[in-house]
Amino acid sequence: MYPRWLWSGFALPGVIWLILLFIIPFYAVIGVAFGTVDPILFRPIPSWNPVDWNVGWMSQTLTRLQPGGDLWDVFVRTTGYVVISVGASLAIGYPVAYYIARHAKRTKALLLVLLILPLWISYLMRMLAWVNLLEVDGYVDRFLVWSHVINQPYGWLDGKPVTVVAASI
Repeated sequence: MYPRWLWSGFALPGVIWLILLFIIPFYAVIGVAFGTVDPILFRPIPSWNPVDWNVGWMSQTLTRLQPGGDLWDVFVRTTGYVVISVGASLAIGYPVAYYIARHAKRTKALLLVLLILPLWISYLMRMLAWVNLLEVDGYVDRFLVWSHVINQPYGWLDGKPVTVVAASI
């Protein structure tokens, strides 16, 4: 009925994650890209049925991306940045990963911690900066009270949706 690789205990979780994290979001992007636009609010209206897809928007964008189009310079610059970034990541990442995987016997855990530590410290510093800015006696509340936008300090760190979204940026 089903191929053996699909229902074997090893491939099924990978297939499920592939569908959930790649195929469904990719289809959502395609649905928005080939959908229509609300004429009043100019908001995209996704089209989930491929029969109803409007290729006019995509063909218009592709003509703007051709040499001489108004998006050509942005496209070339962005592609150059992507190539440089991917090349540098591969040139640095593969040798480091190979060394850690093959040659670092005793120091493997230490090297992995040293690789992850800067990212963790950056995250912690960002969270501490938000706490200092948004605490009850923080700079944001001081400025807003001083400028008479609010009458009393606002509890930004009390789990308000605005704070949660801003801190995740």
